[in-house]
Amino acid sequence: MILRSAASKPMTSAQNIANELLSSCNVSVSSQTVRNVLHSAGLKARTPRKKPYISEVNRKRRLEFAMKYKNKPMDFWKKVIFSDESKFEIFAPPSIRKIWRKNKTALEPKNVLPTLKHGGGNVIVWGCVAHNEAGNLAFIDNKMNALAYINVLRHNLLDSAKKFSMGNTFIFQQDKDP
Repeated sequence: MILRSAASKPMTSAQNIANELLSSCNVSVSSQTVRNVLHSAGLKARTPRKKPYISEVNRKRRLEFAMKYKNKPMDFWKKVIFSDESKFEIFAPPSIRKIWRKNKTALEPKNVLPTLKHGGGNVIVWGCVAHNEAGNLAFIDNKMNALAYINVLRHNLLDSAKKFSMGNTFIFQQDKDP
């Protein structure tokens, strides 16, 4: 039951599995016993990988897009500009990172994660790419809304198209943010 519980809900804690055993089977085990059973089966607690969430609808749309354009010749792709924006944390919270170190070496400089007194803030950037190079990179100071997005395009898209030697004849492929 311990292995089935961990397999069906991999993000549950050892303590929650122990509590589940007690409530469903009236079997009392410690959370350390749960960890021992999981370890003996080759399971270890690790930080999960992260990836952007993509809904099932968007998965289908992306596949449709790929199937529609997969046989386009290289000359077609030389006229396409892709763009996106992203938010970057200046300093990630310490709980996200883990390090391997020996006992009593916590304060050695290589083992210390720097922090800022009031967080670190973040930065939002917009960028675009063509088939063989990157275009302008724009830093967005405020929240990204329609007006800010139009402003970014007004100041960066045509400059990037000129850099790509596309002039005004290109296909602009943007994401579908609302």
